[in-house]
Amino acid sequence: MSDQMPPSILYVDDDADNRLMTALCLREAGFNVREATTGGEALWLVRDKPDLVILDVHLPDISGFEVCRRIKADPAAAATPVLHLTGVARTSQEKAQGLEGGADGYLTKPVEPEEIVAHVKALLRIRQAEEAARAAARQWQTTFDAIRDVICLVDRDGRILRCNRGLADLFGKAPGQLVGRCFRQLVTATLAAGQLLPFASPSESHARHVREQPNGRPGI
Repeated sequence: MSDQMPPSILYVDDDADNRLMTALCLREAGFNVREATTGGEALWLVRDKPDLVILDVHLPDISGFEVCRRIKADPAAAATPVLHLTGVARTSQEKAQGLEGGADGYLTKPVEPEEIVAHVKALLRIRQAEEAARAAARQWQTTFDAIRDVICLVDRDGRILRCNRGLADLFGKAPGQLVGRCFRQLVTATLAAGQLLPFASPSESHARHVREQPNGRPGI
């Protein structure tokens, strides 16, 4: 979400009265609201990357459950929170179906617009926290990769939990390909293949930079 623009909401509901009243309440709460009346229209408008989708379960063309499934299956839209609305009392199994299909919230009508606004704000706070966590992780990994020495973090069993680019390049693999692999086995296999690792000899300067720690802390 932009720090400059108000959060954008895509509100999908074929009931004109409900849509008008709730959209008005959302706009008064400071949100930028776009409206849709069908699942097909919703899937088209979600390409504009709204910050959140409010999605009625009963739509004239496609089930709201199916619309949500398609949104969550699209890598470009999967992180978008979806709040389901339903106009009739549903069984717990149907509510579970909506949540298991990827929805981030589920409300049953009649519901006051103020309650919808409160749920929207809560879901957006969660999304902001997740985005901040991902940004921090990317920043941490960038710093980690910038260290020229070979470093990895292993668990008690010696399996790699995280490594920097230096270690990945050493074994000729992507960092993700090393996660979960046993460090000792990787070293043994590399030496068996006749490849000399920088830390294979105690006299090498890199010997102190990669070492297994029983407490799971990175060796230095």
